[in-house]
Amino acid sequence: PLEDWSNFAHYRFPDPCAPGRFNRFAQKLAQVDRDKFVIGDLGFGPMHRLEYLLGFENYLMKLLLEPEHIELLLDGIFAYLEGVVCQYAAYGLDGVIFFDDQAMQSGPLFSMDLWRELFAPRYTRLFRLIHEKRMAVYMHTCGNLQWHIPELIRCGVDILDNKQPESWADSQAAQ
Repeated sequence: PLEDWSNFAHYRFPDPCAPGRFNRFAQKLAQVDRDKFVIGDLGFGPMHRLEYLLGFENYLMKLLLEPEHIELLLDGIFAYLEGVVCQYAAYGLDGVIFFDDQAMQSGPLFSMDLWRELFAPRYTRLFRLIHEKRMAVYMHTCGNLQWHIPELIRCGVDILDNKQPESWADSQAAQ
């Protein structure tokens, strides 16, 4: 929807508190054994959401050429995710999960300096909110995470799920 940036003037981020948004979730939750660890799904994380809003190539180009556009989008994406976290907390969940591929098999999608500047402060704020709500952060991410693992730990991730440890298991991050 935002491949053409002029569309941003008319774009509205979804309302995490919209009436009815959690009706189906509440019905399913009523059937769950609450003695179990119950986790809410945030869906795709900000890196994927940027890709879906802008298109992959456009997303990567804007990171370098128009980071102010990326910052506007990230602020809206993270505000939405924070709203969903608050909704899940009201239901007394134990954690939240989201899916956000941080890297390719060969390494980061873009420079770690850029990641630290644009993503780390926002992840830190989101993860702090999740912890304040007494929930755990469960993050799935693919790729070679040797550069991301220490950063994500600093941001506050509790559980990191990666299906490709062979791409980084011999690195310093695995020690």
